[in-house]
Amino acid sequence: MKLHFDKETMHAEVLKYLSPEMPIENAKRIMEDSGFKSFLYQETGSVRYSAVYGRGFLSVHEIGVVLSHESGKLKEIKVDCLTISP
Repeated sequence: MKLHFDKETMHAEVLKYLSPEMPIENAKRIMEDSGFKSFLYQETGSVRYSAVYGRGFLSVHEIGVVLSHESGKLKEIKVDCLTISP
């Protein structure tokens, strides 16, 4: 999966690999195989993934993807792009 810092472009890229109702374990494997790292997420039935996209002099661009699931199936995909700087 290619990384894009534009939210809509990245969401479209994720949808090339993941689709609603696919097994959540398959979706997790695809995200991890694409270089995303999983993080603990407070919301039950969701898992959050993060990947770093480019680094500036004093900033880092992070792509976050939240996968909501129910009964072992992927239900919703949310994508966000953040710039982290001092």
